[in-house]
Amino acid sequence: MCQHFITNKTAAPNFCGAIFSSTEPMEAGNHFKNGASPKSQMSRGIIKKVAIAAIALSMGITANAQEKGDMAVGAHIRYGVNVKVDGGTEIDEPNFGFGAKFRYSPLNRLRLEGAFTYLLPTVYTEQERRGIYDYNYKYTYNKWSFEACVHYLVGSEKFTFYPTVGLVTVGRKFTEKADQFDRQGKLIDSAKESESHIGIGMNAGAGFEVKVANNIFLNAELKFQIATTTQDFLDLTETLTLTWLSTGVVFKF
Repeated sequence: MCQHFITNKTAAPNFCGAIFSSTEPMEAGNHFKNGASPKSQMSRGIIKKVAIAAIALSMGITANAQEKGDMAVGAHIRYGVNVKVDGGTEIDEPNFGFGAKFRYSPLNRLRLEGAFTYLLPTVYTEQERRGIYDYNYKYTYNKWSFEACVHYLVGSEKFTFYPTVGLVTVGRKFTEKADQFDRQGKLIDSAKESESHIGIGMNAGAGFEVKVANNIFLNAELKFQIATTTQDFLDLTETLTLTWLSTGVVFKF
């Protein structure tokens, strides 16, 4: 193999062949006894150092990423960036919540997570007049979700990126409260009715976490979720598609 950097590729075969076929001793001004110029030796040294650094980095990633048997607990806040019903109608309501999570790594660089999120209630009001009575209606949605996800970890302990996929169970409690008033505003009667329903779906997304102190990490995630729920009270089946953005803190032990 020719040990020189050659700028003229078309002349390379004749040049290398001349070197190896020549019976004349190499002249000091053209070649060296070891067959390599100082520039070539320097380049090979740099390549060798880069290769060693790359191998060390690769070994470090494997060693410092989440290892088998690691466990962690954490807390998070979550916001629904985009919420749609049946793939089209956007829901104009706050979807802000908070929750807790538990993590366990059954294998190196593979992590399981269970997370519970409680979403702040959504309240709608409506007024109606019928005859000599006024009616005030209050509709309240309480919502929660539970996720079981799998993370594949890429990176080191200080910075980790992970794609995630999993199953989700969503719960919604719908409550209707109706108040009846006379024309003077005196409450005459009040009635309340509620029902709960659960939906099942799946989510997928990605996240990252950064080590900020010993065993303490900050993380952020972006997930797309789809779930179907059935409301018997309203005789309605809905397919909810959501885009979640969440951030939180995790303590590893």
